[in-house]
Amino acid sequence: MIASPDKLLPAAELRRLRTGSHESWIEEVRGVVRALLGGDQFEVVSTRADGAVIYTDGKFLRLELQESGPVLSDLDVELFDSASSYGFAQREAEAVADLFLRGAVRKAVTRLENLVPVVPSSVDDVAKVESQVNAPRLWKRQFRSREDHIIRFLGDRADGLEEARLRQNFGKLYDGSIEEGKLVEHEDHVAEVLGIVLNRLGQIRDEVGTALATVTDTLAESAGTVADTFARFADDLYGDLFALHEATSHAIETVDDTRSRGRLCDTLVAGLHDREVASRFVVVVAERMVEAS
Repeated sequence: MIASPDKLLPAAELRRLRTGSHESWIEEVRGVVRALLGGDQFEVVSTRADGAVIYTDGKFLRLELQESGPVLSDLDVELFDSASSYGFAQREAEAVADLFLRGAVRKAVTRLENLVPVVPSSVDDVAKVESQVNAPRLWKRQFRSREDHIIRFLGDRADGLEEARLRQNFGKLYDGSIEEGKLVEHEDHVAEVLGIVLNRLGQIRDEVGTALATVTDTLAESAGTVADTFARFADDLYGDLFALHEATSHAIETVDDTRSRGRLCDTLVAGLHDREVASRFVVVVAERMVEAS
């Protein structure tokens, strides 16, 4: 259905998009979308009485038929690419194991058959961390859609995080620029930065966990769209930080060559800043919720 060799759409997401589809007027939808997109290539995923779901240029769009005319808007859909496919495989494997344990053997086998073709033949520990860093997450989708608002909300705290931001700087260690014999000169520096990254991951994990614990009762009493959205965001961020810290700790213990450790460090640094900003947002919101209560 989706003509893209580097994107993976989980079956559950496809079923969700197709629920309630009105295929009888798909040609009319094509005409409307063609007029809106011009010459861009697209595919109609599903149609409904009041709109449709469209796939174009690597993303999903929602078509809404309003009184003022048709409107296209971004649709939040979980997609996996080559950098995050291991994370998808890991999650699916856990679901398969759970089905087996519950006695749903036929469902487990079917899900396993669908999983096998997308599992990488071999994945090193650095690639596992990279997949964890890049894996699609609910908190990431919400963060990207509201990033400017979050930065403004944090104000000076966001500025402080930007000033303390780490930068990727070990590319020459793993792109072949430095001879094998000279790599030993960089071992201590790589180990130092890896230690800094791991400590910062552990710190924001603990901060988010503490923030969640302090507002558990408040969130339970504040049932509603905003409170629920914040709770899901914070819960998903905490789960991501916990899993990434564990994967990183394991990789640091098992990966001992300087090239791979440099790649590991740059991979982690690339994903650290957004997590620090998102974590600070959770902490500040939790503080204000406590003050308000």
